Amino acid sequence: ATAADGMPIAVRSSAIGEDSAAHSFAGQLDSILGIHGAERLNEAVAKVWASLRSVRSLHYQQRRGVSLDSMGVILQSQVNARHAGVMFTRAPVEVTNGRAAIIIEYCNGLGERLVAGEADPARVLIDLRTGEIFSHVDGEDAGSRLNDSDIAALVEQGMRLEQDFGEPLDIEWAIDTGGKL
Repeated sequence: ATAADGMPIAVRSSAIGEDSAAHSFAGQLDSILGIHGAERLNEAVAKVWASLRSVRSLHYQQRRGVSLDSMGVILQSQVNARHAGVMFTRAPVEVTNGRAAIIIEYCNGLGERLVAGEADPARVLIDLRTGEIFSHVDGEDAGSRLNDSDIAALVEQGMRLEQDFGEPLDIEWAIDTGGKL
């Protein structure tokens, strides 16, 4: 089992109520990357499905007084990422000293290290009104930065999605080795 394009498969979770304005289950449910072969795919799907009822997930739900009642498992063609990260279309004001901004955090390669909290990400702050990059701080992958055109493409797509959904968003993204967002 590989994707139609010959790339490995990413097995990911999607639970109803997983992310909301009040709660984010980031890191609580499993994702398994780099799957090749039907046997490994079956094992990965079972493990991701079981993560809904893992000790980690149940403890998180109990501490927060929330419940995830059901979950789907998503099979995706895995991107051969040059950079991957998370963009918040509205950065927390404590990060920007009160300036209305977009924040992009990223690392080289797949974003799994970042979303699991295992990587010190690079961080870009973009003024929401002017589109000006007012801070770009290297993370642990200091040798490879997002270029200005990649940042502009991310901001453009993020603003379009925010407009479509009608609220600020937290968007996972990747740019492949060919430069495609």
